[in-house]
Amino acid sequence: MALALGLTIGIGAIAGAASAQHAYVANANSGTVSVIDTATRAFVGSPIAVGSSPVSIAVSPNGAYAYVANANSDTVSVIDTATHSVVGSPITVGGIPNSIAVSPDGAYAYVVNAGSDNVSVIDTATRAVVGSPIAVGGIPNSIAISPDGAYAYVANTGANTVSVIDTATRAVVGSPIAVGVGPSSIAFAPAPPPAPATVPTLSEWAMILLALMLAGGAMVVIQQRRSAT
Repeated sequence: MALALGLTIGIGAIAGAASAQHAYVANANSGTVSVIDTATRAFVGSPIAVGSSPVSIAVSPNGAYAYVANANSDTVSVIDTATHSVVGSPITVGGIPNSIAVSPDGAYAYVVNAGSDNVSVIDTATRAVVGSPIAVGGIPNSIAISPDGAYAYVANTGANTVSVIDTATRAVVGSPIAVGVGPSSIAFAPAPPPAPATVPTLSEWAMILLALMLAGGAMVVIQQRRSAT
């Protein structure tokens, strides 16, 4: 059975150094991750050795760590973005992990396992898998976390569906959502920017000033009448 593997790039800014933004590139055929300085558009240092066939990478929201899904090792490697080196031992997940996403609060990494039709959840603090794998559709190939972190959406390439996981209970909710043939990637649109504050026009300012003047005049009259009595 042929599996469609998603090759991705993760973008992350190192915490506390907004000017030192880097892009992390998973190199599936060399078992490494390359780091690009986005300011100079040049490679930084040497490629970082990870597992076999790294095909997906996600950077934690605070930019401190990059999580790499190694499809042929059935593992996830964790890279410290400050030192550009792997930390700890590879984390064993399901079969053929080919997509990974980190929750908005950085507490968990969700790993799609295309070879075992499930999703593994990693506690980023302990770097250990928590709970049992979450069964989804056939050949899951991509995952995205909702902006509020409440749900994980999984594109199931072999089932032509999307599964929705409640991240609080780590269980699939509802029935699979039928989509097109071979869904291979999924993403959320960014939240719209807040509406700009409304600035009063000159005529509106004039009305506001008039109202203030009238209110002030009324207070003077009230004070005078109180003094007279």
